[in-house]
Amino acid sequence: MREETGALLNVCVVIPWCNRAELARSLPENATWLKATQTELIVVNGGGDMNRLRDLVEASHCAGVRVLDIQGVQYFNKPECLNVGARFSRADWVFTLDADIILTAEFLDAALQELVGGNLFATVKEVAELGPEIRILPSDPHGAVMQRIITTTVVHENGRTASIEYSVDKHGTRSGVGPVLARREHFIGIQGLNSNLRGWGYEDFDFQIRLQLGLGLERVSLGRAQHVSHPPAPSAALSHSRNIATAWQNYSQGKLEGTFDSDVARLKDKIVELVL
Repeated sequence: MREETGALLNVCVVIPWCNRAELARSLPENATWLKATQTELIVVNGGGDMNRLRDLVEASHCAGVRVLDIQGVQYFNKPECLNVGARFSRADWVFTLDADIILTAEFLDAALQELVGGNLFATVKEVAELGPEIRILPSDPHGAVMQRIITTTVVHENGRTASIEYSVDKHGTRSGVGPVLARREHFIGIQGLNSNLRGWGYEDFDFQIRLQLGLGLERVSLGRAQHVSHPPAPSAALSHSRNIATAWQNYSQGKLEGTFDSDVARLKDKIVELVL
């Protein structure tokens, strides 16, 4: 492993996908730094149109993309896709990246320098909208409230404390929740994401909380990304509330592991890999 120089060569970016048109915008822009750093890229197709994904990847001119097609799935499950991607990763670091997020090489470079030598993981500090603003929390660009910040702290009986934060300012710029950079050994050590959190919402926060409570890691938040704007999923609010209830019940019962092993075992015969 090369952590002092050329560390980006040892990172695997995993993008979960299911018919997300935003990838047509994000992948070509991310391809610039992906090619320059020779970072491994895995796109996991969880129920989407494989021909459409092939066209999007080829149009991005990002060579060597590893596509994992999970065949026969009935619905998209983001944690499941990320767990499969991490399983097939050849790198020491796993970076979970949503299909609608655009980053730069500077983020990874700065994050790795911050993380090396410590029990840490990194998230993106700020995400700005690329298109017409779609605010997740109510905000008024002409109002007096500059920013809304929600911080949650969890103190567990094992003596560890977890902290997560969600913020949104009056212009729609918010904290980055989905992108997480962690050592692969830590990803697997906490059993990845929890695929029992279905639909949209809280699976990323849950992953961050469990990295802290289960492994004693600390969260580092830095850098800036862009979000390819799109309307929220119609069922997002309902699934978000349901996933919060499920996650907190798990913490209360001392269940701090994800579903990495069970997902990989259940899906191993359904995964077809292509290199585009």
